[in-house]
Amino acid sequence: MAEVLPFLGTRYDSRMVGGLGSVICPPYDVITPELQDALYSRHKNNFVRVELAKELATDDEYNNRYERAAHAFLEWKRESVLLTDEDSSYYLLEQEFEALGQVRRRRGFFAAVKLDDGPDSKIRAHEQTFPGPKADRLKLLRATQVNLSPVFVLCADRERRVVDCLAERMALPPLEEFVDTEGVKTRLWIVQAPLETQQLQEAMREEDLLIADGHHRYETALNYQAEMRKALGNRHKNMPFDFAMMLVTSIQDEGLVILPTHRALQPDLGADVDLDEVVGDLGRCFEIRRIKVNLDQPREAARQLIEQIAPEGVRQVRLGMVLPNWTAYILTLRPELDLADVMVDGDPHPAVRGLDVSILHQFVIKQIWIGNPEMDLDEADVAYSRDAAVVLERLKRRRACVAFLVNAPRIEQVQEIAAAGLRMPHKSTFFYPKIPSGVVMREISRRA
Repeated sequence: MAEVLPFLGTRYDSRMVGGLGSVICPPYDVITPELQDALYSRHKNNFVRVELAKELATDDEYNNRYERAAHAFLEWKRESVLLTDEDSSYYLLEQEFEALGQVRRRRGFFAAVKLDDGPDSKIRAHEQTFPGPKADRLKLLRATQVNLSPVFVLCADRERRVVDCLAERMALPPLEEFVDTEGVKTRLWIVQAPLETQQLQEAMREEDLLIADGHHRYETALNYQAEMRKALGNRHKNMPFDFAMMLVTSIQDEGLVILPTHRALQPDLGADVDLDEVVGDLGRCFEIRRIKVNLDQPREAARQLIEQIAPEGVRQVRLGMVLPNWTAYILTLRPELDLADVMVDGDPHPAVRGLDVSILHQFVIKQIWIGNPEMDLDEADVAYSRDAAVVLERLKRRRACVAFLVNAPRIEQVQEIAAAGLRMPHKSTFFYPKIPSGVVMREISRRA
């Protein structure tokens, strides 16, 4: 089982900042430059100044956004804007939001979880990562020595012990309640009493963990652990850096939602593409229906296309390919097709090969659109968004040569791939909503 412990959390004094809604921020990977500016203006103590501080033209090795983040954190502690709890605690989080046409609630709890790696790890990843974000997060971790944002993990919770335990505690009034930048209503409780912390720990006794979101943060924690162990001669086995802050949610939670992440390819990847040849090649493997969409109304066009590729109750692989000339192709994988015969990705496992995003990346994009299955797409080649209207807006502004709309994987697919020690392509899953940054932090310099 994974080792899950309470910890001494550092939190905002909400009385000092006028409520958490003005100071929390989204995690770094969804903060656009425009949102960063807005968060800077919202409050002088907004957590974006630590989570994703602005770069300056004068930045150098000693004066840069990582050092400014560390300085802001320490300054806010000196000013008592941030306070550290005196007792080890679990921090319970509930997010109330609207998704897929329903109002939902997702529950979880912040804990210090011991890092685990290797083939027998009790913490399983499911998604590939990029080197750039890991290098960025490692610099920030070195500078601050604080777990600023949680890794979001899931436990199987087959007997619903975690679900029931959280429900019992959350029947009481929350300590904090606020609305985040996405309009998500968020509530926080603290569990400190020994009997209550023990009850939650017992619920987790036999549980392994699956990383839902925060793969870059988790691998960064492993890299930092390796650095520290090397510096200390690898003598100590239960140091603070052997743990990372995570938010644990039950897979049985009724509010668990996975949304798709749509793609748009940068304009230069369409320079040498023969569209007639692409459509002809796709026709060997997909049933194709061509429709017209109005890119001057990207929101309505997105709604129309999503209805086409994600009809209720249908689990076929179905993609949307949209071009700047207002033409869209609805691609439905032929049921008789054997993917092993057409995909040359070298991955024999059917669980990975059969994913919508695998078929899109390895077959549609690399083999057919680009014509080079060996080509590795980097972070600059693809724009990602959970909002289909955003990728269609890129087409409208000619900032993309093609957009692809996909369906989200099912949680059973994620579990199967993680259990087999495999990885999905980048940005395969979007567990909505994101966990806001700044609700609670864990200082690595503290043992508990």
